[in-house]
Amino acid sequence: MFNFKQPNFSRRVETVRNMGDVIDAKVKQVFDKRLREKDFVGRPYSEGDVKADLAFVAERREEHRRNETPEKAEMKRLADMFEALVLWNAQMAEWFGSKAITIKTAEYDDYKNGVDMVVEFREDRSALYLGLAADVTFTSDRTVIVKKFALLREEIKQGSLAQVKYFRSEHTHIDGQLSKLPEVIIGVSKGMVLELARLWAEGRNQELANHRIGIMILRQMEAQLETFARYAESVGQKEAAQIYFDRLSLIQGILAEKAELVAKVESTPNTDPVHEEIMGFIKNWNRY
Repeated sequence: MFNFKQPNFSRRVETVRNMGDVIDAKVKQVFDKRLREKDFVGRPYSEGDVKADLAFVAERREEHRRNETPEKAEMKRLADMFEALVLWNAQMAEWFGSKAITIKTAEYDDYKNGVDMVVEFREDRSALYLGLAADVTFTSDRTVIVKKFALLREEIKQGSLAQVKYFRSEHTHIDGQLSKLPEVIIGVSKGMVLELARLWAEGRNQELANHRIGIMILRQMEAQLETFARYAESVGQKEAAQIYFDRLSLIQGILAEKAELVAKVESTPNTDPVHEEIMGFIKNWNRY
């Protein structure tokens, strides 16, 4: 599990001079702390089960390598950068409030279940979970946005929420599969990622803490959770609806705590096209 507040976490990147190298080193540090399939051998999965999943991961890696182009490689680098920024700042800058812990999923769950990370919202001895699929795109083309949400719509309709096979939480003693995981898609443009990465590389942590991106992501979550909850109700999936409503209440509580920053951010026009497209699509969810 991530613990970004360890005092020596960033020391290794202090000697790296080139900004691009600084960013890549920071991303690597974050991803190096992801959950690992091999750590679940015997607890609770058999060695054979884990080996089969690692073979699946190897096949997907090779498939991506064969199909890689310079454009796809750049997109992958940006996507990794965005994921790492969210994983880091959700805790260090408290983008998701003071009780949020971010957990980078194992490669198997990234490839197989499409969940890039899990956010654990801790409350005394319990916790609520939210799965995130973090997306970076060069385009705000609505057809792309529609495609990305199509799978989520079908899952909600069937009442089959996301799950991750490899999950561990010392806070709630979960060791293995995490089921009934409500999922949202968060996204920003290439320009936004590069802006955030520059602040990150330069150690401008206070600017990151007060950056509009934190509120934008919370608004994306809020809009999706409310829409998904009401859609689940409309198709008779009462359990799924309640799960989404529970997470909606949580996110709205965080926004209420950040009321001053929300007012400041939303008093100025947002210029991120991907954020605007996601919000516009969710607003018109029933048309698709």
